[in-house]
Amino acid sequence: MAKKKINKTRETDRQKFKVMPSEEVILEHFNAFLTEYFINRSITGIQEYLAPEITSFGTSANEVMANLAELIAAMKIDLEQVPEPTTLSDASFKVERLNDSIAVVWGRVNIQGRSNEISFEISGCRMSAVFTIIDAKLLISHWHISHPQELPGEPPESWPIRRIRESHHETTEKYRIVFETSPVGIEVFDEKGIITDCNKKFLDIFQLPREKIIGLCLFDLPDKQVGENVRKTLSGKTSYYESYFSALGSRPAPIRVLSTPIFTANSRISGGIAIVEDMSEPRKSQDLLQYQLQFEKMVSSVAQSLVRAPIEQIDQIVENALQLSSRFFDAERGYIFQVDSEGRTLTNTHEWCAPSIEPLMPKYQKYPLDQLPAVLEFHRHAVEYLHFPDVDAMPETMADFKELLIADNVKSILLLPMLAQGKFIGLFGYDCVESRRSWSFEEITLLKVIAEMFSNAFYKKNSEKQIRESEEKYRFLAENINDIIWVLDVDVFKYSYISPSVCQIFGYTPEELMQKEVSVTLTPASLQRVNEYIPERLANLRNNGQTRYTEELEQIHKDGHTIITELTQNWVINPVTRHAEIIGITRDITERKELEEQKRLIEIHRQQSLKADSLGRMAGSIAHHFNNQLQVILGNLELMALDRQKSGTVSKNVSDAIRATHKASEMSALMLTYLGQHQAEGQISNLHELCNSQLKVLQKHLPETHKLILTDSAPDEKVNINRDHFFQILRNVIANASEACSADSATIFIDIAKIQTSKIPVKNRFPLEWVPEQQHYICLQVKDNGCGIPDEDIFKTFDPFFSTKGPGRGLGLANALGFMRGIGGGITLSSQQHQGSTFCFYFPCVKDSSKQPAAASKKSRKQTRCEMILVIEDEEMVRFITRSLLENFNYKVLEAESGGKALEILSALKEQIDLVICDLVMPDMDGWQTLEELRKIAPGIPVILASGYDQDYIMRGEHQQQPQAFLRKPYNSIGLQQAIEQALS
Repeated sequence: MAKKKINKTRETDRQKFKVMPSEEVILEHFNAFLTEYFINRSITGIQEYLAPEITSFGTSANEVMANLAELIAAMKIDLEQVPEPTTLSDASFKVERLNDSIAVVWGRVNIQGRSNEISFEISGCRMSAVFTIIDAKLLISHWHISHPQELPGEPPESWPIRRIRESHHETTEKYRIVFETSPVGIEVFDEKGIITDCNKKFLDIFQLPREKIIGLCLFDLPDKQVGENVRKTLSGKTSYYESYFSALGSRPAPIRVLSTPIFTANSRISGGIAIVEDMSEPRKSQDLLQYQLQFEKMVSSVAQSLVRAPIEQIDQIVENALQLSSRFFDAERGYIFQVDSEGRTLTNTHEWCAPSIEPLMPKYQKYPLDQLPAVLEFHRHAVEYLHFPDVDAMPETMADFKELLIADNVKSILLLPMLAQGKFIGLFGYDCVESRRSWSFEEITLLKVIAEMFSNAFYKKNSEKQIRESEEKYRFLAENINDIIWVLDVDVFKYSYISPSVCQIFGYTPEELMQKEVSVTLTPASLQRVNEYIPERLANLRNNGQTRYTEELEQIHKDGHTIITELTQNWVINPVTRHAEIIGITRDITERKELEEQKRLIEIHRQQSLKADSLGRMAGSIAHHFNNQLQVILGNLELMALDRQKSGTVSKNVSDAIRATHKASEMSALMLTYLGQHQAEGQISNLHELCNSQLKVLQKHLPETHKLILTDSAPDEKVNINRDHFFQILRNVIANASEACSADSATIFIDIAKIQTSKIPVKNRFPLEWVPEQQHYICLQVKDNGCGIPDEDIFKTFDPFFSTKGPGRGLGLANALGFMRGIGGGITLSSQQHQGSTFCFYFPCVKDSSKQPAAASKKSRKQTRCEMILVIEDEEMVRFITRSLLENFNYKVLEAESGGKALEILSALKEQIDLVICDLVMPDMDGWQTLEELRKIAPGIPVILASGYDQDYIMRGEHQQQPQAFLRKPYNSIGLQQAIEQALS
């Protein structure tokens, strides 16, 4: 156990130390040394704890040693005299770390043992040791042992006073040399805090003579931290602190102070010693190191970002790096210029500027390189960088460049070339505008690294860009040249070769398709066609006739869908097998065919739109002029009827003519309905109930062999429509369906359903401009099993007066389309010849409400007195008949043929004019413009707008001024009087 303990202790002693360890570890080392010396009695073990330059003092004449050899020799003699282990008891030691490399151990211990001749006991033996760190080992550099009495049985010897005095003098001189030549300042102060001694370094630190230092009381200094630490030292404690020391009247200097007490022989504190270290140079070195670390960290950060970044982010990272590095160097501008592909111009592609600095990027775009001779040096690889701490001091050889920099207010500049693959691709640099700056060699060296990183990043970006462009080109070719190359042996009707692109078009691998019959990819119609032409083409080949063919076939994909292909065939005779072969190229033209079909449909839509637009303008113009003429006819007939009433005679001819005029007016309304410009007031109605209410009436008008069936997929859905118009449309659609069916038997189905907008077909949707906006629509479907509609006639179906039943027909479906257009709905049509047609009418949904809005109660209104009316109408006959009707009611009438004339009349007679009747459609100023100008002259004057168009259509849009009443042409005397009453109320 003892041996294990000794080995463990020795292992601990071999530990390496960079600085002085803790007091516990030091005491452990000292006890281990005592164990080796007094108990183990091992020279080898003792020597592990001793420094090479150890000094030692003892109580005997032979125990004053100045080096390790003398001490070991003395110890060997001692071991010969006392070979047996001794006993240590009542040990009492103290430890004090003086600094990171020196520590002191002192105290007392009792020693009991036996020599070769006698037993002995020494009480209160004094010991002290100085520990130092040498080569990372904790070693004893000085050891002192003394005891109060001689060993029993030994003859007393005289103390070698002289040798001790000489040794003491030598030691004092040695320590004085160390004291004076120490690289740190040392001061000694007494128990009152008065400086008694100091070395030269201490004087140098504070730049004061010795006479001003010696005798200075440290408690009197203004820096309270000094006094507190001196007081701590005099109380027996070691103190350590850092400060800027300027209390001695010198410049402030950063210092680090280690202060420790001085003990007398009887352990009394007689003062202290302080080690003062000037931290100015270390602080500068530390700041420089910190600066370099930050710089290197910045470079590392930029490098990592550029290495990991995708090419889309390189520009942003470069701009961030410019900002970061420019601020680091206190530069007001950081930038990158890149050379064009021809090496002729420089362009400022990236720039960072301080907030107060004007950017130069717009100025330096495609700047001629030959106008920058200094930069051309980079191009020629003549210089590694350009560095001008003072632009004003640039050499005359760079006068042009200097002038350019001064014009840009640059005071200092650093430029570094960017090279990629040894080629000059641009430059990277900094400008100082507000102050001058110089870059050190170390900084420039690291900035070269950044320039190289930028170069690599741009090279990577350009390379990847070129690669991507190349890949896109090849991808484009690969994706668009997907033709299948194949060879077919006609004699065995098997493929002998198929290119890999077959997988993209047909879904089969070449191996799969070569093992199958050719017919597996042909539709029945295509297979029949191929079987028909093979004999003919084979004969042509044998007879040296035509051998090249191009055709289109419908083929089948592996998943079953149909593909339209274009085949180019070259028929040859295989020179080896003598079999007929087809060398062919198959191209998928399905998409092309679809595009052609779309193009055809778009052209049809365009023609339909042009036709609808033309028809619309024509119908609108006809309706307008037709209504004006009807107004003249109806007005004259009413005047004639009034005259006959006054004379007491009534003519049936006049009454019939009036009724015919009203019928003609209804025809005009139908034309406006086709345009969606006429909508009678609607009501919220149950669509199923409306259809069911007309079912018997509709069935009566059908042949007995035709059946009409109504289903109720959505019986409760409601729509907002005018019932009379809806009934008229339903009758027309059912009549058309019946006429399309055979006279022998037919079934017409009516179904009502609620469907999602996504389910509404796009094909054959009318009106062409209709885009469903609601999520759901109510669909009224009318389906027959009649003769169907040819494809070329589908887009004519809703044209006014288009009919296959002869002249005088064809307004029914046109009117239905206008009705649906007016309510915001649409129609789809699907038809197959000899199988029937299906018309679907899509009505916008309305909220379910069982309550109809209550009719507004008629309140008695006070009617304004009216004597004089101004009539504004560009048609002379309409103006005349309106005047005649008004005069028949005893109104005074003024006429104006235009808006401008009306304004002149109103300006002159606005006090006499009580009401204005104004036509809507007039040249120069229309009715709305005239209304606004009238209100500017007479703000409160009542106005009636008259037009052949529907009121709802006319009132659409935003108008600053509104009329009091609307009068639809042709109007009779009753309608005219009602409009006047409404306007005056």
